[in-house]
Amino acid sequence: MLPKNYQILHKRLLEKFESKNLIQDELRLLAYGTDASFYRLIPKLVVLINSAEEVIHLLNHANQLDIPVTFRAAGTSLSGQSISDSVLAVLVHGFKNSRVDDNGKIIQLEPGVIGSHANR
Repeated sequence: MLPKNYQILHKRLLEKFESKNLIQDELRLLAYGTDASFYRLIPKLVVLINSAEEVIHLLNHANQLDIPVTFRAAGTSLSGQSISDSVLAVLVHGFKNSRVDDNGKIIQLEPGVIGSHANR
């Protein structure tokens, strides 16, 4: 059961997000609370983000309820900065675009691009 302020946040997020993008089951919370580091925190809620508008909606409501949000992209971190015991916002699903310019001298990546894909 989510703490009261997280229940309120969840209800508000349903205004903008499909319920399938708000993860609360223990197994998937554990999976998303794991990255390439040895740190383990279990988020209370995982939010799968597909647009900048969804990021804004999440941050506005989390801020009103004084709930911390941690962002995760591809999950390849070795230092644990993409794990949380609060709300974990996962950007990987709608943020996978990349662009190579100037004969390969410049690359622009969105946060969901995995490092090995960028290297290719």
